[in-house]
Amino acid sequence: MDKLVLKNVTFTYNGYKPVLVDASMEALPGEVTVLVGPTGSGKSTTLMLLAGLLVPEKGSVYFGGRPIRELENYRRLVGILFQNPEDQLFNPTVFDEIAYSLRTMGLSSSEIVDRVDSISEKLGIKHLLGEYTYRLSAGQKKLVAIASILVYSPEILLLDEPSTNIDYDGLYAIDSIIQEYVGKEKIVVIATHDTSLLERYSGRVCIVRDAKIKCRDSEALSLDEIVREARLPYLSPTRCS
Repeated sequence: MDKLVLKNVTFTYNGYKPVLVDASMEALPGEVTVLVGPTGSGKSTTLMLLAGLLVPEKGSVYFGGRPIRELENYRRLVGILFQNPEDQLFNPTVFDEIAYSLRTMGLSSSEIVDRVDSISEKLGIKHLLGEYTYRLSAGQKKLVAIASILVYSPEILLLDEPSTNIDYDGLYAIDSIIQEYVGKEKIVVIATHDTSLLERYSGRVCIVRDAKIKCRDSEALSLDEIVREARLPYLSPTRCS
């Protein structure tokens, strides 16, 4: 079973207090790992370390027992959603944005169209394919960013605040895709302040706080204990059911 492991990692942004010090966690296939913690605690940084976008000062990130720096095609295995989707939207139209990764992979035009149509329909954004990305609402931009990741079927899905600015239909679509990934024994890691996601997904809860990561089985903690330990605002948007 190919686990994603952050082991004894220390990371500091230049000139700042360390974000993580000797921090460790693991994410298993077939379950959702949820990162929670106060604002600025290092959740987004942890996702970027797991994605290989940041390099730790000490320690390593492993996938399948090997350091990710030794895996030539690791970035193709990972799909990461940034907290602000505008940080990853750079193509003029929605279709071009979703199709971009497929074009770099050398797929045929017909296969690209089929894949873009399929994922945009799943996320309820097929009617937006001809729109300019800069004209979209915040929620629409997030769904387009998610589609641009899912279209190439990554083995590892890293989502930073996926429920922010998303309406009920969008939440339902995202939830269905996450459940599909879990069913396919893929790895899903979510960073969030949204307590409804903690209620929704069973798996592993990792509390990022004071430069450390403390992971527990979600069933071993009550929601109140998680909220209190992670210093979260107890706010639950509409849940999917």
